[in-house]
Amino acid sequence: MSSLSNNAPSDDRRRLVADVARERDIDYVTEPRPGLSWARNRRDRGPDGEVVAWADDDAVCDRLVAGRLARGFVEAPGAGAAPGLSFPVNSISEPGMV
Repeated sequence: MSSLSNNAPSDDRRRLVADVARERDIDYVTEPRPGLSWARNRRDRGPDGEVVAWADDDAVCDRLVAGRLARGFVEAPGAGAAPGLSFPVNSISEPGMV
């Protein structure tokens, strides 16, 4: 099952996303406090799953991302995590040096 944690949504956005989630059989929860950590922790209190993958709302996952993540766990059965690349959809400015 897929699940979605929506972080501090407006009432209109919450209703819209809830309707889409219901149509697509996605478990949907909201977290009223803004901040990525709150959203992730809220989702962690939801239904259990074997694999949890996070994507921010300004990112688009490659259509093959779920399979590639699963492959990482198959190839390394004892792994507790698998990395992946994430790119923003819209960039307001050039990325800075980290």
